[in-house]
Order: sequence, then C-alpha cells, then structure tokens
Amino acid sequence: MARCYNGVTYLAAKAATELPLDAACAVLFAVVVHWLCALRADLPSFAAGVGGGGGAGQGSQG
Repeated sequence: MARCYNGVTYLAAKAATELPLDAACAVLFAVVVHWLCALRADLPSFAAGVGGGGGAGQGSQG
C-alpha cells in the first residue's frame, strides 16, 4: 500500500478537504471579533478605514 498517491494528488485532496473547515473558522472568528468590537458594517466606513481615509491614528480631527 505504500506510495498509492503522488505528492500533488495528496496535497490537492488535503487542501480540498481542509479548506471548508478553515474558511468556517475564519468566518466564525470574524463574526465574533466584529460583534465584540462593535464594528460598523457599512461599506463606506470599511473602505475609509482600509484606505486610510481619516481613521483613528491618521492625524485627522474629524
């Protein structure tokens, strides 16, 4: 039974089986952090924060 799969086949199968659980853990973590930190959910606020458009620590007195 040794060497039934080559390396690429093994890695592809392992990634395919672990990806849904990894994604679910990431989504769960994001939801918990969002809820605990009371983050804003609207897109303009998110884009301003990511783009550096006057968030905390950016030097704006807004």
